[in-house]
Amino acid sequence: MKLLAELKRRNVIRMASLYLVGAWLLVQVAATLLPVFGAPEWVMKVLVGLLAFGFVAALLFSWIYELTPDGLKRDGEVGAAQSIAPQTAQRMNRMLLVVMVNRALPEAQLRLPRRDGGHPPGSRGAGGFGHRRV
Repeated sequence: MKLLAELKRRNVIRMASLYLVGAWLLVQVAATLLPVFGAPEWVMKVLVGLLAFGFVAALLFSWIYELTPDGLKRDGEVGAAQSIAPQTAQRMNRMLLVVMVNRALPEAQLRLPRRDGGHPPGSRGAGGFGHRRV
């Protein structure tokens, strides 16, 4: 349990969450755009490999260093009075919330009925795949 508390204190878990969300977004954009530009398949594999390597590097970086008002410092050199880890944690929480809301709103919009009484594309409303005409 001490390890988990230390990971939380150093914002390693939040950093991992932010990195994974950002990497997922980058992979989604690349999966959409790379075929448009005729990129070979290995480009996506290299991108995912680099992102995996970067994930480990980001976790190590967030474990070793802490953000202070004076810039980045090694975690051992930062006193409790100088640490702004709680403020950094709040910023990271806000960034995660913004990303999650930005991801959830378009999904919800696709699933809700439209104001004009129509149904979202792909739904089984009137005239959809599940509707049987007699």
